[in-house]
Amino acid sequence: MLEAYGIVPGTSYGKMDPYQDLKALFEAFDCGTKLCQWYRTRYYAVNSNLLGLMPTELRPSWMAYKCDSVVQGCARLDGYVATPFVDHDGDDISQQPPGTNIVTVYRTCNADPACKAFTHGGLLKSKAFPVRQSTTMSCFYQKLPGYVTPPPSPMPPPIPPRRPPMPPMPPSPPPPGVCPALDGFKGPYTGVDHPGDNIYAAPSRDAASDCITRLDCLGMDNTGWLKTRPGGFQPAPEKCMYLRDGELLAASCLLACVSASG
Repeated sequence: MLEAYGIVPGTSYGKMDPYQDLKALFEAFDCGTKLCQWYRTRYYAVNSNLLGLMPTELRPSWMAYKCDSVVQGCARLDGYVATPFVDHDGDDISQQPPGTNIVTVYRTCNADPACKAFTHGGLLKSKAFPVRQSTTMSCFYQKLPGYVTPPPSPMPPPIPPRRPPMPPMPPSPPPPGVCPALDGFKGPYTGVDHPGDNIYAAPSRDAASDCITRLDCLGMDNTGWLKTRPGGFQPAPEKCMYLRDGELLAASCLLACVSASG
């Protein structure tokens, strides 16, 4: 509808303006808000200061629907469109264990050609349509047609810009059961902490997923504090630190560089 009718959500219905039934459908399904995630996938938009390849005429829509906060609710995953507040009933392939990291669910769906979509809760689907409205903030990830997981690069990943120095000698891994290993992170490094450099004013309830969706999050501790500079460990009994996986972080930073330069 956006491209066929030249809609600028929040500003103009374009060629759809005479069609009251289509306008009602557009508003009933809150399409303007859902398009925030489409802008992020289609144009590599990150926030109101980094809108990537987004056309100038569409940029007022990002402000009108407060997309800065909307896109924080769903992770950006290559090859998928994330849509908030929708779900698809039935056509279940498998349910991932509760608490599975969203990156693990993403990789599982990529490895299965029959998987066409998955939910924020880790339920893999063989079909992505039709979708229904959901009253909860449930992100629904639809695989783009023809998407194939790219093979690993034979070259080492590029060094992200302004990467903070890593500790020269991280502590030994903790005994099993002290702090669990997490997909997308190095560690855990037990008995240490990094004071300060917190992103939020309080610990995150879903720290691993929140950290992966933010380019400025380079690590976290086991109590949910996200860090912009995780280096410089200090002894801290009963604490553990996690550092972002270099390969995933480099890919995210490279996307941001491409977006910034257009």
